Amino acid sequence: MKILNPLQYKNMFDYISLSSMEIEEQLINFKLEFYKTRNKVAEWQLKIPPFITAFYTYVWKQNKIPKQHELWHWYVALNNEYFIVHDYADEIIKGLQARVYRTYPSLVRDIHFITYIKEHLHDACVVYNTNPDIEDGIDILIIYREKLFAVNLFVNTQRSLHGRMLKQSRHAKYENVITIDFPVSFTGSKEIGNFFLYGEKEYEALIEMMNKTK
Repeated sequence: MKILNPLQYKNMFDYISLSSMEIEEQLINFKLEFYKTRNKVAEWQLKIPPFITAFYTYVWKQNKIPKQHELWHWYVALNNEYFIVHDYADEIIKGLQARVYRTYPSLVRDIHFITYIKEHLHDACVVYNTNPDIEDGIDILIIYREKLFAVNLFVNTQRSLHGRMLKQSRHAKYENVITIDFPVSFTGSKEIGNFFLYGEKEYEALIEMMNKTK
């Protein structure tokens, strides 16, 4: 197995100044909408630029959380050359837009929780970069008590659990990394407007899991 050096990655949160409270204040007035469209080609047959890169690039440059339609337009603009080359039919574009809108709440949950962890876990180094997320399926890297944790965030649903299993099968394992799968049921979790977010309850559960790891 390979060795992972978390410091080889630029920590995107060194360049994002939003606090978890500021994120919540923005989200309170956001309205979520979703499309019933599910185009088979858009869902399963395309190797498209990752949504997550567009999301974090937007936050990095605009210093705010995008709304769903803002993320979609930013994604298309950021990958303009890709869409010109491929010239997809309208039904495929609509299917991709539906995917972006469905993915959006999890992107928001993750950035809020990573921010929350950084604010509260003072004796740790919290690293986020889109490369290990995309390449290795690692949502957060945490250096805590001389151990390196890869924390994977997902909702405790059959669809999400299936997606997590697919992620595990595609990515390499590292001998110096302790992986924590952190499925969350949002019953009783923090609600901000239309969003269910990780909060103190999930934070305390994560700390307990890391402290119990030998």
